[in-house]
Amino acid sequence: MKVDPTQSSEKPKIPLPTLSQINADRITQLANQYWSPQTKDSHLPYDASIVESIYQTEILGSNFSVRRIMMLEFSQYLENYLWPHYEAGAASHAHMMSIIVMINEKFRERVPAWQAFLKKPEHFPAFFEQVLRASVADDHTSRNMREQTALLLFLNHCFGSMEVQLCRDQVKRLVSLSMWISLQEGRRNQEFKLVPKWKKYWRAIQKKDKPDLLEKLNWERRYLQKLMIKFMQILETVPETGDVDPNVVRYCERFLELMIDLEALLPTRRFFNTVMDDCHLVVRCQLAALSGRPEGQLFNQKRVDDISQVLAMRGMGSVQQRSMGCCGAAIAEITVCLYFKLKKYKPNGQGCIRTCFRSTLFAVLQGKQFLKSIEKYQTLRHCIVLQVSPQLI
Repeated sequence: MKVDPTQSSEKPKIPLPTLSQINADRITQLANQYWSPQTKDSHLPYDASIVESIYQTEILGSNFSVRRIMMLEFSQYLENYLWPHYEAGAASHAHMMSIIVMINEKFRERVPAWQAFLKKPEHFPAFFEQVLRASVADDHTSRNMREQTALLLFLNHCFGSMEVQLCRDQVKRLVSLSMWISLQEGRRNQEFKLVPKWKKYWRAIQKKDKPDLLEKLNWERRYLQKLMIKFMQILETVPETGDVDPNVVRYCERFLELMIDLEALLPTRRFFNTVMDDCHLVVRCQLAALSGRPEGQLFNQKRVDDISQVLAMRGMGSVQQRSMGCCGAAIAEITVCLYFKLKKYKPNGQGCIRTCFRSTLFAVLQGKQFLKSIEKYQTLRHCIVLQVSPQLI
């Protein structure tokens, strides 16, 4: 069989916009009028309707088109217009979602995402609370599923950026011991019997709570449970046969990706494990109709299995198993300190440069065997100190 040389197996490439097309674009024209650094002296006053119009037309109207979002990111929409004019308690839903979309785009492009919030960090707690409340809102339409998926992706970025103090101060309240308020009293007392010191911390937290902030604090502590309940309600809307909304499938996949990332971090999984087990999330996912559909292949084979393997490795069923190390895992934090004596820094040869390398090793342990050895090696020219300090997962 002869092959037609005119036919090519390569996919047609999407032509990139030219400079003239970029300059003639509506986003570029709006940027020149309102927020572009090149036209800073001739900017028009801030107009909230511009944010609403851009979100409805360029983001939501284009079905979250990557090309349109890239144009907004290229024009520094977040740094020069969205965040500088964000007002806590007065910002609209479109304003909040525009910030969410811009942050997600920065992570997709792998550029620094949190630098813009350093200009007005005092407004970030109110913005984060607005995001949390929007993510558990009772909106199940197809259009809102795209928004809800974007919110989940933003939350995943926040939990994955705990090294940033701006994010850490907000997310640590959601996954601390106080989140066990969402557990039934019998289950909570059972966990306290296994680890008695946590009961002491629990009482200290209750005494420290201020009555005027108690309602807000309890809402934050129950947030992840509410998010899981909402996810399971959306998951149950998928029928066994018939048409299924692809946005719903994508939302479910993103949600389980968030759960896997929460399980992968020690600061987030320590108390979240028990809450997720109490909600029977893994079992509900395995019994869902989406698991038996062709559209749920990624959801069923990858996402649910990943959570099951993580929970099995961590000893999900019992806090005692996680504490004593039976069928559990341990983290060995090795700090390597190299001391090099270089005479060129000080004439008397007493100069010392210390370089620390911190790495994390995960080792599956059996019973109560731990790494306890500290080895020291000395040579004439340098000294290497290996300090192994295991900590239970």
